[in-house]
Amino acid sequence: LEQIEADIRAILESVASFDEIHAQLPLPKNRTCFADLRFSDYIKFFENYDFWERTRLTIDRPFFTERLDAVRKIRNSIMHFKVFKPEKTDLDELQSMKEFLALLRPDQQD
Repeated sequence: LEQIEADIRAILESVASFDEIHAQLPLPKNRTCFADLRFSDYIKFFENYDFWERTRLTIDRPFFTERLDAVRKIRNSIMHFKVFKPEKTDLDELQSMKEFLALLRPDQQD
């Protein structure tokens, strides 16, 4: 999960300043830097057409945001419910997203 978040933030930081994101997205005022963003904020970012275009990703935007939402749900279950034990499908989803985001990291693009 940590690597997934780091890769998502790297994409965000490579295409927009935090002030731009905060100005265009309906974020709470207590979000003051990239580290304050939550998974729901990442989804809002990628759902925003202008920001999506800046990423220059050539994948289906709804599919990508659905995958992020799946990761968000797994993450929330793990972080908020101490008795939650991820299923194999949850772990597969996380691994798949981690590998996919690794390919999209700005430092991997050239």
